[in-house]
Order: sequence, then C-alpha cells, then structure tokens
Amino acid sequence: MGLVFTGNPPRTRGPIIAEVPTPNYSGLSDDNASTSINPYTGQGPGAGGVGQTASEVALDRAGGPATDPNFANVVLLMHLDSDFTDSSNSGHTFASTGSPVISSDQSKFGGSSLSLNGSSWIITTNAQDDWDFGLDDFTIEYFLYPHTNPDFIFPLSTVTATAVGGWWTEYGTRGFIFGTTGTVVLISASHTISINTWHHIAYVRDSGTMRYFVDGVQISSDSSKSAVAADTSDTNGLAIGNLIPGVGDFPVDGFMDELRITKGVAIYTANFTPPTEAFPDS
Repeated sequence: MGLVFTGNPPRTRGPIIAEVPTPNYSGLSDDNASTSINPYTGQGPGAGGVGQTASEVALDRAGGPATDPNFANVVLLMHLDSDFTDSSNSGHTFASTGSPVISSDQSKFGGSSLSLNGSSWIITTNAQDDWDFGLDDFTIEYFLYPHTNPDFIFPLSTVTATAVGGWWTEYGTRGFIFGTTGTVVLISASHTISINTWHHIAYVRDSGTMRYFVDGVQISSDSSKSAVAADTSDTNGLAIGNLIPGVGDFPVDGFMDELRITKGVAIYTANFTPPTEAFPDS
C-alpha cells in the first residue's frame, strides 16, 4: 500500500566567557519567565553565522560553559558546518542523493549550512530504532531557510516506499504537518513563514499532546491522536531534505542548519526563546 495522505493529495554557539550571565527576566511575567530564554545555554546571543573564522566556529562547537541536560537522549545532532557528521552519541552516517552541499552562502551558526537545491537530499539507513518514538515524548527541531512557499516539502521523513511505518515533517501552503503513515497527527492549517530568512522549527510530543512551534511560538497543538504511534520498521532510514526515494519527490529548496532529535524528552511545552547559539556537543 502506498503512502496515504490526509487532506489535499500531493501534486506530481559565541565566545567562551568566565561564567554564564544571569538571565534578564525584566518585563516578563511569572508565567513565561521560565520559558523565555534559551533552555540550553541560559546565555544571550552568540556571534554565530556567516563570516566566522575557524577559531570562532570551534568556540561555537565548544559552546562555552553550556551543556545539554538531555544530551543522553539526543539521537541526532548535526551542525552542518563542514560535513554531514552526526555529533550525537549515535554517530549516524549519511550518504547523499543529487548534489547537497555544505555551503557558506547562508548559515544560522558556525559559518555554513546544508544547501538543498530542490533536487537533492541526504539519507541514513543505520540504527533505525533511534527514529522509533512509539507513544513516547520527543522533540524534533532544526533551522530552515526556505526559498519558496511551495504546496508542500518534506524536510524530514522515515516513510518508506512501501509505506511500512514511518513519520514525516511537512511544510507548505497547507501548513506545517507532522504525520505518520496514513495519519496526519498535527496540522497548522495555512500557516506559512517568510522566505529567505532563518526560522527555528520544532515538533514536540508532550505526554500525548503534539505541539508545533515556529521561532519559539506555539502555532498549534493537538491531543486527539495521542494513541497514534510514531513508529518505524526495521528498514526505515531517515531522509533529510525530501521523502525517502521511491515514496515521492517533494524536496526542500533552501538551507537547513542545526538539526537535533531528542528521543523521550519534550523539551518545549510553552513559548520559548529559540536557541541563540549552536547546540552543545555534550
């Protein structure tokens, strides 16, 4: 059975400092103070971005004094500064299709990012259990710099050509979607983002409730499908920039940077300040 879509069918980091500064909560209410700064660093904006020297990039990777309290749960961490290295403990390896490149034309952090030209992507086929979330919490996040607002594109996908298990993240004119084979679990209808600029995207499952955030703002949530498992089969890989080959061709045209998947943890449960530095490596 092929992939079943719900709705309209598809058409053919900063310098090291001595200590972490105290967050400034002035002007914030008690309700949002705990979620209004970077939950990973507790710091203000880093230098980051295009034009960094090699030493500055290294400092970004070191991340100053910051660490990720959920790092043991991180199953994918890609900085996309010079290659397709996975800096998580899983150490996934990736192969490319088409001509995806690491480019300095655009960058959120580290001076480079993954450039996708609308006909290329990268894929891994190892350690598939990392993509099998079941009914547990998870956080999928990345920075996206789209060139267009298409009908839909698939930045991440584990759906196979035979539609055996799998999930996908989708973006386009019908909104942002997280789905599993045959079921749309979360949709933010008709929500589009501005093109040619960076956006932080996060999909979170929080005790059965799916939440979708753009630039730290919750756009939608849905708890009606809490029993829908985000599973994969033993043969599912993870495609970045498109659907897995044989399923369809809906590639990203633009850039992606700082991709992280945290399994078993709902990092964001309310509005937050998006990360201002590269994700920590520990």
